[in-house]
Amino acid sequence: MARTNKAGIYYFSFDVDFFQDEKIQFVSAKYGLKGEIITIRLLCKIYRDGYYTEWNDDVALLFAKSVGDGCNSSLVNDVVNELLKRDFFSKGIFEKYSILTSRGIQKRYFEATKRYKAVEIVQNLLLIDVSKITNVCINPENVYTNPENANINAQTKRKETKRKEKENISLYCEKSKEREKLLEIIFFEKRIKQIIAQFDRFYNHYEARGWNDGSGKKITNKLALLRNWDIKDAAVYPEKFTQNYRKIYDKAKELLTDESPLFLITDFHGYTEKNDAVEMTVSKKLYDFLEKNINIFRQDMKLIIGESNLAYKIK
Repeated sequence: MARTNKAGIYYFSFDVDFFQDEKIQFVSAKYGLKGEIITIRLLCKIYRDGYYTEWNDDVALLFAKSVGDGCNSSLVNDVVNELLKRDFFSKGIFEKYSILTSRGIQKRYFEATKRYKAVEIVQNLLLIDVSKITNVCINPENVYTNPENANINAQTKRKETKRKEKENISLYCEKSKEREKLLEIIFFEKRIKQIIAQFDRFYNHYEARGWNDGSGKKITNKLALLRNWDIKDAAVYPEKFTQNYRKIYDKAKELLTDESPLFLITDFHGYTEKNDAVEMTVSKKLYDFLEKNINIFRQDMKLIIGESNLAYKIK
């Protein structure tokens, strides 16, 4: 069953040495079993929300009630402050935005959501590098401010910020879809082998011009522009190969309900014919995917390799 792109996750990894962590041992030494339970429940709350959670006195009050067993908001805040002191949560992010998060939390979150189609994030709350995570939609605006430092009419400002956040996320995700379509044209229609290099050449050329044509008119259809883009001296795949590989790609789209199929072309690094074998150079990820679904792709793969044997070279 395909997962939705909800912010939270359903479960998270839990280290068996969690209670041996010195940070947790300090909490346990000061606040006993209740301190440990509060810490674990805080993690559950964060991952239920995503990779961070807002924290203030009202949240602490309701959180303490959910913990039960005589727990009060004062104890909860004491535990939170101890965790901040021990760098279990990022003190810098908390002081600036009243947000609980950490590098470890974010690493585990993005690992757990790597098969989601898109993960919406707030850039100024990030503590890790997400540049190589393909399904991330970054909101470049500073969304969160500490309520204590907010100006009057803060509620109106928050609503406006939320609206801008949604607009920026939609814009980024739309650009990701556009990139996918552009790369598909380069690979399947123009049959270019060095697709990333050609994509960068095309995109950087018109980005420098502000996406205006020679007469200064705004370009509105980048896909049509790319189809007419003159690519000189580029190594190309045979038409027979791209036609049949496109069939595999389209079937992969149906299989990958939570992930873009783009890695089928960005992780494909070419093929060579050697004697009675065809050797395809691919990433480990693409190799695993093709082998896992070989029964689905067998007929189309046969059209590519003919009577030759298929071999893989992992790059």
